[in-house]
Formats: sequence, C-alpha cells, structure tokens
Amino acid sequence: MRCATLRTVAQAVGKRVLLTMSGKPKLEKTMPDPFDSDYVNLTSPAVSHYAVVPSDGADLPVRPRAIYVNASGTAALRDNAGEVITYELTAGAILSIRPVRVLATGTTAQLVAWY
Repeated sequence: MRCATLRTVAQAVGKRVLLTMSGKPKLEKTMPDPFDSDYVNLTSPAVSHYAVVPSDGADLPVRPRAIYVNASGTAALRDNAGEVITYELTAGAILSIRPVRVLATGTTAQLVAWY
C-alpha cells in the first residue's frame, strides 16, 4: 500500500519514485511528455538515435527512419534489396532512406541513425 500511495503522490506532482539503497523513497522530477501515448510511424519525429558504426559484415542494430550526417564524407548504404550506393554527404544533411547496412568500405562520413 505504501508504494501505491507514493506512486499516486509522485504522479500528482510530476515526479518519479526511486528507492535509495536504504530503501527510502526519493522523488525524481520527470519531464512530462504529452505525446508518449501517440502512435509512432514514419512521419512522426524520431524517438531515439544511435551513432552508426559502419560494417561490411553486419546490418544496423535497428533499421532507422532517417540518417543524420554529423560530419561530411561519403556513405555506402545498402538497401533492403541489397543495392549499394555511395553518397557524397555534407554535414547537417538528413537522408530520408532506411538502409539495412552502412558499409565500412566507402564510408568516411560520421552518421547518426534516427528511429
């Protein structure tokens, strides 16, 4: 019952309940997200990202909805059909392609995957 009461109080003040090593509750402020329950699809903003590590032998860990170019260079991208095309990229560009792999051979740009 104590945990349920703490959870209710925390929700009312916009905080999250954490338990410390001593078992005593601690409130942590969380950012409200009015879009948390919205359906995520390809036209909605990305909800997460990761630095792309190019590899000739492994696919990306998560297929992104877009690629952000963090530093200029080239990128060899493989699509779902196995087609590889190398792009000349400038920093700040956003590629609206969903590659399954970014090959190390032919890639010099630093990329960030958005999904």
